[in-house]
Amino acid sequence: MKNNLSIIKIFVITFLVFILLDFLTGNYIYNKFVRSDFIDVDTSFGERDNIYDHKFKKNNNSIVGWGKFRYNLCTDSNGFRNSCKNQFSSLKEFDLAFLGDSFTEPVGINFENSFVGIISSHMKEKRIANLAVTSYSPSIHFAKINFLLSKGYKFKEIITFIDLSDIVDDTVCYKLNKHIIERRNSYSDCYKQDLNLQDKISDFFKERLRLSYEFYRLTKAKL
Repeated sequence: MKNNLSIIKIFVITFLVFILLDFLTGNYIYNKFVRSDFIDVDTSFGERDNIYDHKFKKNNNSIVGWGKFRYNLCTDSNGFRNSCKNQFSSLKEFDLAFLGDSFTEPVGINFENSFVGIISSHMKEKRIANLAVTSYSPSIHFAKINFLLSKGYKFKEIITFIDLSDIVDDTVCYKLNKHIIERRNSYSDCYKQDLNLQDKISDFFKERLRLSYEFYRLTKAKL
């Protein structure tokens, strides 16, 4: 019985020491060592736009990351995401264009494996443009299309994908002012709206006990 109590004591003390060290140095250790695999990831593929807030850089070709995934992100001379094989396309007239946010861009996979890429491979006779970028919303869609048309771009058909996050984006993040997108005063809180208890607990661990959070996340993934 005493042996069992000793084991429990050692376990509790070890656990408390780990939590204390995590609280004091967890973020430093995580950023210095655990995230070392992110060194090979480019984060400079996007830039601000004076009309429609943000966009991809033109003629980009880099390895980017989404969580543990790595993928190629290539853009053409228009700044539209494209296959790396067609990176230097300079078309300004298109049969079909797609608009949307991260789902349509999309994040996490190569262009060829995206639904826009698959459609393009099956409709090779069509000139197809992917205008989507993460965190786009209906107001940005309008501003971007309006701007592109004013610059001589032509589209026979445009398909726009809307999702629930667009409601938050257009009521909390962005507003349209004379065809130009402005960021609202509440922009910094765009992605912290209506968090449930589980999200709040997750955010707390992410900010205060990062190593514990990563250990939990990796264990959950393995199971």
